[in-house]
Amino acid sequence: MNNFHNPYATALDGLVLDDPVSAFFDFCRERENIRLERERGFPTPWTDNPIFQ
Repeated sequence: MNNFHNPYATALDGLVLDDPVSAFFDFCRERENIRLERERGFPTPWTDNPIFQ
């Protein structure tokens, strides 16, 4: 049994994804767009999504 405190253990409780596969690929596309913009030297922010900033 783990006796350490994990503050993130319940971070996603209540999260409901209607289509988890689609959500995963949306995440991948957004992350790839950020990578490409960064590689091309575009100024920040590379996205409007605060999670990725």
